[in-house]
Amino acid sequence: MRKWNAILTAAIMVLFLLHAIFGAFQLFGVGPTALKAVAWAALVLVAAHTLIGVKLTVDTLRAQHKAGARYFRENALFWARRISGFAVMVLLLFHFNAFGDNS
Repeated sequence: MRKWNAILTAAIMVLFLLHAIFGAFQLFGVGPTALKAVAWAALVLVAAHTLIGVKLTVDTLRAQHKAGARYFRENALFWARRISGFAVMVLLLFHFNAFGDNS
């Protein structure tokens, strides 16, 4: 599952760059672009990435609980990744709310 999550992450990064490039073209008025298709594809991949991340986090928390040791300081990188991922999701929702086409 971690391999699929890594592949999803790479695909999300490619779509993010395409989304930024097509968005810049649209702002400059260069012409029609595939901005909406790229954005929706990225949204689907981000949703899948989020679900996998939540499942892996729950599995880790269960293993920590079963072992009876949390080791918060030793797992600082783990928690930094989870917290930063949550922050990115909040910013993504704000971006979608501000620029998304709800029609």
